[in-house]
Amino acid sequence: MIQFVIVNYNNVNSTIDFIESYLKLVNGSNSKLIIVDNSENKEDCLRLESKYNQNNITFIYPTENLGYLRAGGYALEHMAENNIEYDYFILCNNDIVFDDKRFILELESVKSECLLISPRLNNNGVSINPYLTERPSKYKMLFWTCILSNYMLAKSFFFIHSVISKTKTKTKEEFPKESDFYATHGSMFILSKKFFELGGVLSDLPFLYGEEMYIAEQIMAIGGRNCYVPGLKVSHEGSATLGSQHTKFKHNCLKEAHSFLCKRYFS
Repeated sequence: MIQFVIVNYNNVNSTIDFIESYLKLVNGSNSKLIIVDNSENKEDCLRLESKYNQNNITFIYPTENLGYLRAGGYALEHMAENNIEYDYFILCNNDIVFDDKRFILELESVKSECLLISPRLNNNGVSINPYLTERPSKYKMLFWTCILSNYMLAKSFFFIHSVISKTKTKTKEEFPKESDFYATHGSMFILSKKFFELGGVLSDLPFLYGEEMYIAEQIMAIGGRNCYVPGLKVSHEGSATLGSQHTKFKHNCLKEAHSFLCKRYFS
């Protein structure tokens, strides 16, 4: 059984688009969907809950905004309390759209011991997976520590980087199927049940950001592998919830997550 989990935060239209895309999947009866509503006002999702009153779709309502990964952990707790079994646990953004209706069938056909499955993830027509092919060096982590030490420095850096990126042709070489890599893009994590059985967790990371490396480091510590499966095709609209601007809120979240990762895995 495939367990999907998405997180809603004040963008119910994206959640509706995801649900509609999910309901079109072939063999959807072998899956379930949980929507974690992080919004302060629960009315929008309560209305959706009435509209999508189906056995395989569940809405759950934490009392506070848990962020992305911890909302996934909240869903796992709900599943454990209700004895919900699964083979794969898929945590993804609510702006994901399935490009192939056979997504579930394709995933069920994967014969792999990998703890994490990385799909072909399209962003504006460009495949952005695997997100990181190699583990960052301590020097690169130190570089980011310097960049994130000051808000205006970081804001200037990201602005210059975005300008340069717009002038380049956005292409990415196709990554070899089932080759080892470091981290998948955080907009969709496909984690096997074995990841959690071996001690993998979603609850320690600070509020937002750093999810890719946090999962990657756990898999490395467990001695597991990641697997890229380009036959699993989805599209992603970046920054649908928080936007693309480098605000002080985003800066503080990035800085906190980066500090956490450095202390735990690169000290």
